[in-house]
Amino acid sequence: MDFFKRKADELKRQKLDATGSFQEKRGNIVEASYRVAYSVARKKKPHTIAEEIILPCAKEMVRLVLGAEAAQKLRDVSLSNNTIQRRIRDMSGDVKYQIIEEIKASPIFAIQVDESTDVAKACQLLVYCRYLFKGIIKEEFLCCQNLETSSTATDVMNAVSSFLTGMV
Repeated sequence: MDFFKRKADELKRQKLDATGSFQEKRGNIVEASYRVAYSVARKKKPHTIAEEIILPCAKEMVRLVLGAEAAQKLRDVSLSNNTIQRRIRDMSGDVKYQIIEEIKASPIFAIQVDESTDVAKACQLLVYCRYLFKGIIKEEFLCCQNLETSSTATDVMNAVSSFLTGMV
């Protein structure tokens, strides 16, 4: 919800007319696009499902229930493959930013790493963080990185160091 609030604030700062009516309409359209992208990501469906199935079905439902004029308003909602991908990346980046800010605010934290090999025989490094935030111990997934060469202690440490350096 914080992400949507920040996006709404950003859109309000871009108001183009004195009445704010354009802003409200545009803001609702963008929010609708983000909410669909969020649903697609949560259900782990292909990004193309929004444009190929969700939007046509939504238009048809609105047309039948509210009329053709209301259905025409949905044509402005952008649900293309690239848009959904970009929206998911935006939300993911925002979640990462929030977690990093919580870790920075924590007086203590600990990281846990786990290395495994996937079906393609590629080494995967998973990094988790446990930290104290507002008196609550939280555990969050930080990243998953490929270990290109090997899974020696040096390679693992280098991968974790590069991620942590990017946090600062």
